[in-house]
Amino acid sequence: PETEGLFHRAISQSGVAGIQVTKKGDLRRMTYLARGLNCSTASYDDTISCLRRQPGEAITKTILGDFSVSMNVSAVYGGTLFPESLLDLLLKKRVNNVDYLLGTTNDEMSDFLLATLGERHVDEDGMTKAEFESNVQKDLPYIADQYMDGSISSIVQPVIDQYRESDRPDDPIVIRDQYIQFLTDMVFTAPTVMMAGAASAHPVEVYLYEFQPRTSYFAADRPSYVRADHGDDLFYMFGIPLLLDETG
Repeated sequence: PETEGLFHRAISQSGVAGIQVTKKGDLRRMTYLARGLNCSTASYDDTISCLRRQPGEAITKTILGDFSVSMNVSAVYGGTLFPESLLDLLLKKRVNNVDYLLGTTNDEMSDFLLATLGERHVDEDGMTKAEFESNVQKDLPYIADQYMDGSISSIVQPVIDQYRESDRPDDPIVIRDQYIQFLTDMVFTAPTVMMAGAASAHPVEVYLYEFQPRTSYFAADRPSYVRADHGDDLFYMFGIPLLLDETG
């Protein structure tokens, strides 16, 4: 809401307003970070005092060094900047009235970002059903944390069923590919489609795209099953393929 009138067009490539939220006054995420920095959590004043003494390098190292901490970084709502959670604003179609281009690649979570999740048993040999179901339960809190008091208990099995290929339910290659599709849908595709829907409710031009080319330049350094990974579209947008000579 605070950005209304500041710009007239917008572009979102591989990511919109789908991030975890914390209601103003909820200290649980702050406490989690404080413990990672060995700060006392005995009282609010002690915790704040300790956090303010931490150098930026220590905070960055703690956040990036522990995925469970980095995944707890969130937007705070309940104030002037975000009066409501981002998804609530989205569902109410309270988005800026501007022309909008947005989209994703078709394999956002297949390589680069997948590596940030830790061990997920994704490789050329595929994935077992047990590994898939375990991974889904680890990953779903990401989306649940975008809602206040979000819980995954009621959606784990429906999600597993949705991404189970009925024709080849035990094929490890199919299971692996469906897991990558699940991650890509959860983190990028679904929020992007929702955002496009919210924007298109206003009298503006909205363009939704999916970037699909598998870039041969990256083929030697990536698994064969990776199609268009996160960020691949940037190389085309800035014309980098046109700058290569005959030796590559």
